[in-house]
Amino acid sequence: MKTAAIVSALLLAGAAIAQDRVDEIWGHATNRLVDQLDQSFEDGDFPFVVSMLRVSFADEPKNYDTATNLGWMLENVQEWGQAEDFYKQFRLDNPGNPEAAYPLGFFYYLRKRYTDAEKVLEPTVKVAVHPNTFRVLAKCYEREKKYSEAIRIWELQIKKWPDDLPAKANIERVKKKM
Repeated sequence: MKTAAIVSALLLAGAAIAQDRVDEIWGHATNRLVDQLDQSFEDGDFPFVVSMLRVSFADEPKNYDTATNLGWMLENVQEWGQAEDFYKQFRLDNPGNPEAAYPLGFFYYLRKRYTDAEKVLEPTVKVAVHPNTFRVLAKCYEREKKYSEAIRIWELQIKKWPDDLPAKANIERVKKKM
């Protein structure tokens, strides 16, 4: 009985050590990939960067940072349709992530497709965890001269972040436009 317990303990310890080693190797591989991506970006080899980000994203399809980096790079090489499709898919694949809609909404905002941005971002303000969601949505409403809607969003932002002085200033600025 003691022998079985000792063997089990050694196997478990070995498995933990082996997993630590695997994690360390993957950490170094990831760091090397990031270094290569940075260098390729600086060299202007954007197609390579896009390809490597696709590989990286396939490995971690829920990783927000990798997703936004890939989408941004697609925009950077003016692959607007691919970027939009990618952002849409990321949003659909991550319904539990309250920020998964933001990249698509921000994409629409930058493309001056304010109504599309509103449709994407409005449902998220109840669960959004970042003030940029509110800022972009309020700006969309303002650009469409929907001033009361813009004020409503700024006020929702202030409820979540009461010390946000720019949001308070934006309310006053928008009120003057009414």
